Amino acid sequence: MSQQAEGKKRTRFKVDARLVFIALLASVAFSSYLAYSTFVTASVAYGKLSADLLLGCCIGIGVGGVVYLGDYWGETFEANIPFIMRERPTVARIRESYSTKFISSHRRLADAAQGGAIGLRKDITEAGIAASPYELVSRSIFFALVAAFIAIPGSIVLTVVLRSPLFLGVAVVPAIVLAFPRIRLKSLRGDRNRRLEDEMPFFVTYAAIMQMVGLSLYNSFMNIIGRGAFRQIEQDALLIKRDAIFFEEDPVSALEAIGRTHPNEKMKTLLLGYTSVWRSGGDMTSYLEAKASDYLHDMRFRWQKYANSTSDIGEMMVSLFFVLPILILTAMFVMPSAMASMMSLLTIVVIPTLITATLMVVSAAQPKTGDEISGNWKGAVVAGGLAGLVTLPLNQPWVSLAAAVIGATALYGLSVTLQLKEIRMVEGALPQFVRDLTEYMKMGYDMQRALAKIAKENRYNRLFDAYIRAVVRHLDLGLSMGEIRIRLRSSLANTVFFLLSEVLESGGGSPAALEGLSSFINEVNRIKSETKTLMRMYDVLTYATPLGLAFAMTIMTVLLTSFSSTLGTSAAAMGGLFSGTISPAAVQISDLLVVIASAGVAVIGGKAIDFTSKSTLRVAVNVALAAVSISLVTTYSQGMITGLLGAFHV
Repeated sequence: MSQQAEGKKRTRFKVDARLVFIALLASVAFSSYLAYSTFVTASVAYGKLSADLLLGCCIGIGVGGVVYLGDYWGETFEANIPFIMRERPTVARIRESYSTKFISSHRRLADAAQGGAIGLRKDITEAGIAASPYELVSRSIFFALVAAFIAIPGSIVLTVVLRSPLFLGVAVVPAIVLAFPRIRLKSLRGDRNRRLEDEMPFFVTYAAIMQMVGLSLYNSFMNIIGRGAFRQIEQDALLIKRDAIFFEEDPVSALEAIGRTHPNEKMKTLLLGYTSVWRSGGDMTSYLEAKASDYLHDMRFRWQKYANSTSDIGEMMVSLFFVLPILILTAMFVMPSAMASMMSLLTIVVIPTLITATLMVVSAAQPKTGDEISGNWKGAVVAGGLAGLVTLPLNQPWVSLAAAVIGATALYGLSVTLQLKEIRMVEGALPQFVRDLTEYMKMGYDMQRALAKIAKENRYNRLFDAYIRAVVRHLDLGLSMGEIRIRLRSSLANTVFFLLSEVLESGGGSPAALEGLSSFINEVNRIKSETKTLMRMYDVLTYATPLGLAFAMTIMTVLLTSFSSTLGTSAAAMGGLFSGTISPAAVQISDLLVVIASAGVAVIGGKAIDFTSKSTLRVAVNVALAAVSISLVTTYSQGMITGLLGAFHV
């Protein structure tokens, strides 16, 4: 980086630091005024709560916005010329681990390891990893023996001393260690299948376009090695390369060898079908185009299935969050001593565990986009901790939690939201860009000249225009598109430019091939748009949950408290079985439950709708809505209930 650029960066950092300092002073001063001023017309509690929420929002959004926006919107693709350095191959001595030596030195253990290795070979092949089955089994047997020497005597001692048979379960630890390699390989096989499902439509479209310019499927596999465009399929490409180079097989035989043992049915069908068409002299381009169309339709089906199932899961979670807290609160009103611990357990353990489990289910069902998104977690921790500490003197746990969550998630989510907007801008410009590129090539331009013409005359949006200009500058300096190391956050955009670089370097690139690419991009964008449309109702429920939950919980609390005088006589008559009161601690726990449930619904909604759990700005909004709703309903509900009961008495 030049000295001038470094100077600009230091100057911008100083300006950002001053703005951050001013924002912090303003937020603290204004929030302190709201907290302690006598001119606030609302109640003192409501004024303090407003001050705390304002402070959390100011710290989170102020610090995050100033620091990140100052750096983000000043960011362009004025990247330096990348220095392409080839890594030198290194040779590592093969060493046998101590566990393998120990097992091999004992004949019975070595025989057991050999038998287990035979059954593990198929799992290793299907997992797509390069590993020695004997090494894996030997290691598991060794550590299982170590665990047996520790776990079995320990379980017996714990059972005798503590007089509980539950500790005998510790004795199963060696069996779990022994079965771990097979369990791990099954998990790797499932991960391999899921990642392949996400990459197959893009790769087959790429292979079909490359087939148009005269490069076979084998060449397409070889070209993606080391490029990072298709990370999972690249592992299969390495296996094909191994068979072709080290086992001296021809390309067709190498493809067939991987196809016969591949665990994914789509990849197996693609490879074996392609080799059959190759041997029979058929049209391989038409075959790949048909396969790309089939996989694209399957991709649409998977996204629609994901949207429907996730919407159902979200609606079920919202219903559960409404019903379960109200039931627990009612039970605490009747029997507070018996239900107090259950309420705390529900708030601290059950609800977070349920949210985590639901998030894992949604993540497993969600097709992966591969977009590169990152957040400022260090700043989020500082902002959340500062907001929580400032509100501690109020002695309101739910207020401190709300302020901390708002501060942390607002700062973290703001940067992620801007990155998601960047991805939408880029993917929205891609179809028109490819269409313009196709038109220029129809007019007789080659691809490099067409890119230069587009960079000079066409306008899409600020971000995409800057990227195109940067690519053209690198091409003018003599670099090929494959050597340009400027990546966008959108996985779809990176895949498209990778494909264009391959077409440019291969010397082909007919308008028909680019028309197919344009149709593919439009179809992918349409699938994503339809998925978000199907989940729009769930998005509305996400924001409505804190309002409804806070209203229901607070109304129930006030209503039950209003009935306490009536139920007091009956409770005494029944021997104290019913208390007829709700303690202040129960009210605090119920408010805390509302905040946690609102944050959990927002986290699940961010993962389901924005396709990333890093989208936390929705969490900040939800928690703020929950906090404000609790305050407003608490302030005005007593009068509403009194008026309602008076109307009934009349």
